[in-house]
Order: sequence, then C-alpha cells, then structure tokens
Amino acid sequence: WMQWPENLFLSAVDELERARLNPDVGVRPNSRIFAHFNTVVDVEPLLVVDGLERFMNGFVAKHGNRLQQSKVDEIALKIGIGNETTGRTHTLRLTASSMGGEYLKTSALFEKADPLTGAPVSWSDAKSGADSSLDDPTAGRMELKRRIARAAGSTYAPEFLGMIKVELIKKWGE
Repeated sequence: WMQWPENLFLSAVDELERARLNPDVGVRPNSRIFAHFNTVVDVEPLLVVDGLERFMNGFVAKHGNRLQQSKVDEIALKIGIGNETTGRTHTLRLTASSMGGEYLKTSALFEKADPLTGAPVSWSDAKSGADSSLDDPTAGRMELKRRIARAAGSTYAPEFLGMIKVELIKKWGE
C-alpha cells in the first residue's frame, strides 16, 4: 500500500504542471495537494505514522524541484487505520506543510470525527497524543510573504532550513 501515495502525488503534480500551462492559471497561484485513502490499513498506528513520515520526507527530497516549480505549499494525506472486524479505529492525517515557515515540514495527527456527520472535530499529535489544531495563526502572514518572494522569483528565507533538511535526506539515501 505504500506505493499508492507516491503514484497519486506524482499524478497530482503532473496535473498542477498541466494546469499552469493554461494562461488563465499561469504561474502566480500556490498549490496544495490533498489525498484521502478510504481503504483501511491493518497495521499498528505508530508503524503507519513512522512509515508515512519517512515516505513523505523521501518524496519531498526526491521530487523537491518539481514541488518548488509547482509552488506546492502543502501536501496532506488521510488514511484509515484498523481492520475488517473492528473497522476504522484511527484516521491519520499526515501533512507536509510550508504554512508555518519551514519548507514542507512533516506532521502527523490523529483525527476524531463527529459520529453523525463524519466531519473531523478534533486532532491530536500522533506521537505524543497532545491536543492539536489545524489552524495556524501565523499561516496567513507566512503565506503572503512566501507568495511575494515567489512572485519575485526567489524563495522565502525561513524555508531554507527545510530545504537543507531535504537535501540531507536525499544525500543520506544515496
């Protein structure tokens, strides 16, 4: 099941590249990729978290140039964890996001859903269990600064640490 995300994300980046060829879209807007796998993975939750974090860091390292060119600010993956007898016991939301300033920093959260609507109502850190939120109060300012830097053909300075991390992951993988 670990091949699904890479194939899907590469297809999404292909679509972003095709969309940028349309003169009505152009090169200005930033992009986000979201995937929700409806299948349930029968693996221990923390093993899924570790495996998908390694995958996401490797994906960003391997395809960083394409992600930069497509101006991808966030990649989110939701996947169910459980088995056929108990059903979905956890919903994992793995995100690689530049919204906090660092370049595509990975975070993993477990979602709690409203039993009637199925909509997520709360989140907790997948490793520590601490309550968390998807809202980042600094995200709007960071996004504006990043957009201005990219429009000028540059990179927003706080992203450089994340880019260095990506290059180290790439070198260690060789």
